[in-house]
Amino acid sequence: MSITGKWYLEQKMFTEAIPLYQQAEEIAEQNRFLAEKLDIFTDLCTCYKEIGDETRYIQYTEKVYQTNKEINFERR
Repeated sequence: MSITGKWYLEQKMFTEAIPLYQQAEEIAEQNRFLAEKLDIFTDLCTCYKEIGDETRYIQYTEKVYQTNKEINFERR
């Protein structure tokens, strides 16, 4: 799902990419795939920023920050 989402992102088809990343987000959340979550959240930030959805952009920026904290905590 996120592979297809990345393709849409590279084509600057941000609206089309979002639902695919949201599906990938659900799978990553259920399985605690932290690195994948970070990639998904970062790409969703890009999508929302590019379409001008500042609220969701900020929401996903916070998710990037929190996921980075989780990753760094687990490395200790």
